[in-house]
Amino acid sequence: MLEKLCIKCNKNYFLEGRVYCGPSCLALLRIGAPKLISVPMTHYMARKIEGWFQSGWKHTTTKPTLQYIYAIFSTEHNDRMYSAYQDGVENQRQFAKKSMTRGNEQYRWHGSSRACQLGEHGQTTFCKIQTCGTCGIIKSNFDVHKFKRWGRFGKGIYSSQTTSKSHQYTNNLQDPKSPWSALLLNSVVVGNTYPTKQNLDSLLEPPDGFDSVYGQPGTQSGSHLNYDETVVYRNDAIRPTYLVLYLTPQ
Repeated sequence: MLEKLCIKCNKNYFLEGRVYCGPSCLALLRIGAPKLISVPMTHYMARKIEGWFQSGWKHTTTKPTLQYIYAIFSTEHNDRMYSAYQDGVENQRQFAKKSMTRGNEQYRWHGSSRACQLGEHGQTTFCKIQTCGTCGIIKSNFDVHKFKRWGRFGKGIYSSQTTSKSHQYTNNLQDPKSPWSALLLNSVVVGNTYPTKQNLDSLLEPPDGFDSVYGQPGTQSGSHLNYDETVVYRNDAIRPTYLVLYLTPQ
């Protein structure tokens, strides 16, 4: 039987999409945040994440198996900023009345560089290496101002439902190079998303009336994408929620 209890008190059932049961346990888990807490693979939420990971692997490489899953606990300030933005989108768009998640919140994957051994064999200490994007994101959240590369949909924070696409953006910088790869599973306030099959690389924000951009994949109808992309343009529209590690597929 899969474990469905709060990972802190081990008494009450956890909240949907989380691994804790409520504000009291969350406050305790936040002590020392930002931090990582290991989620056993026998836990119900770990199995759900494993399912999303496997179903999202669309490339022809062998699907890897998740070996480590960690819940990410951000500072109260970062969580408050995210919740305030989510509330604002929900108040304007009224997704809950459509039986949708508040603010149309969805999970999306993101790959970044990793210059340390974070996540490997229970390692939960963050490094101070400037090129370690994974530690930087977990410690300080995403920062759209650090976006320096060309993007199909402009200057934003990119994520995807397709695990194997996000894997392509991981970059092991250790010496010697680690056999492990890491991905972030993020909570994203998608809101009212603007679907497009064409590049919009000059965007600095979503088109008027929208909260995000969704790159639609497809080989027909002139789509420029093989796999989906979701882009938000505000730091408070996304937060890292889980860190997963797997052996890098060959």
